[in-house]
Amino acid sequence: MRFSLLFTVAMFLACSNEPESAPTAATEVVNGGSQNAGGAVSVKETDNPAFETLSNWSEILPKTGTWTFTNAFDHYGRPLSGVIREGQFEQVSQDVKRLKKRGPVVDLRGSTLVPGLIDSHVHLSYFDGRASLEQGGVFAAVDLAAPLDDLFPLALDSDFYLLSAGPMVTAIAGYPTQGWGRNGYGLEVASIGAAEVAVAELIAQGAGLIKVPVDGDNGLGQELLERVVAVAHAQGRLVVAHALSSAGFNRARRAGVDGLAHTPTSLMTEEEAQNWRGGFVLSTLYAFGASENAIENVRRLSDAGAMVLYGTDLGNRIFSGFDTLELELLRETLNLSAAEAIELATSEPAALWDLPVGRIEPGYDASFLMVATRGVRDLATLNEPEGIIHRGVIK
Repeated sequence: MRFSLLFTVAMFLACSNEPESAPTAATEVVNGGSQNAGGAVSVKETDNPAFETLSNWSEILPKTGTWTFTNAFDHYGRPLSGVIREGQFEQVSQDVKRLKKRGPVVDLRGSTLVPGLIDSHVHLSYFDGRASLEQGGVFAAVDLAAPLDDLFPLALDSDFYLLSAGPMVTAIAGYPTQGWGRNGYGLEVASIGAAEVAVAELIAQGAGLIKVPVDGDNGLGQELLERVVAVAHAQGRLVVAHALSSAGFNRARRAGVDGLAHTPTSLMTEEEAQNWRGGFVLSTLYAFGASENAIENVRRLSDAGAMVLYGTDLGNRIFSGFDTLELELLRETLNLSAAEAIELATSEPAALWDLPVGRIEPGYDASFLMVATRGVRDLATLNEPEGIIHRGVIK
């Protein structure tokens, strides 16, 4: 089912631009690598005190999900301190003096905290890469086609958030049932009634969104497509389309489809891109060879006001952890800074998919990467984090 945030959001977000000050005397961070009577955890001063190694952070960071951090930065390079309580951000501020500290106080010594990452297009029944994803700081994903029996048990994983579509709702003998998806990756329908039943069944089984193939003669016809969209929307579900061709992405938008599962490979006109204003596209550029058409399409869609999200088609492509190549290509194509590009894999999908990761804000899971820079200026630094924290505990 589509995720609802089950946490209570503690509204304590301060926006002061004052430089971060030292902790109060009661929780003073001291030298020597020990914990004092006030509960402060310290880091020993060195000739190069900016960062610690991953092994040292494993020793220094608390082993429980409740603690206070100071002297950090967000991925834009802005000061950041906060309180983590039971694995969630309880307080976040640019001014440490505004915090009501809990648990040990840890000086993060200028590390940058990057929110937990989200891959908006995977196929985990083809390649169950959850462990690898988590090792790369990816704590949530959207699975866009898998058999019911394979997929939904994966969504019960308490450590990894998975929003799943289940099998595509497709025509009789439609895509992908005659090829790679012949073993349950498509749910075939021949009538309006069958389409309604299929969508209802998927949602009852826990589908958080619905996926439809639209291209060519092996996708849903327009009448069935429109009915699938209407029933899904009535149940509060978004609909994404596999639509790589001009005929496909135009027909999908006319039917009210919300987003594109891939960047189309047929070149869009600017007018066609404008039709997707307010919609979204999941990038998957390297899944189709990062063609010139796809790169131009993602640029036109973004310029038109469509939301562009990081998605890799993991399963179709096999890689470890977080795919910085995909995000770097998006950064270059859309003329973004590294920090702005990170939003395509964090805050924006968190908002669209209603996920409790992807932001360093009260109420969100305290899941993040620590990197040894002030802000993120080079996406390659995400491949070498100083530490990966999941729900307040270092992995």
